[in-house]
Amino acid sequence: MSKRVLMFLVASLIAGGSAVAYARGGGGGGGMGGGGMGGMSGSHMSSQGMANTNGPEAADRDRGRERAEDRQRERAASREAATEQKRARSRNQNGETAGSGR
Repeated sequence: MSKRVLMFLVASLIAGGSAVAYARGGGGGGGMGGGGMGGMSGSHMSSQGMANTNGPEAADRDRGRERAEDRQRERAASREAATEQKRARSRNQNGETAGSGR
């Protein structure tokens, strides 16, 4: 082999070997765990975000139509409770008692 070809092969092996040294483990290798999947997103989420998660460790992991129906029921219940509170305040302002009314 000529000296040029031999030098090219040696340079290629060195360049290829150094790229392997920079490779990361599974899951990107980032974060404090050094390669474990999952990350630390739980420490950055609000309580509302944690209640609304659909992650792999969620207690109720619905998808598609089931998830939409669950969310719709939650919103309806919230609106109903708010309407009832508003009615109760209105009754109290008008001097009605809880037992009297319609």
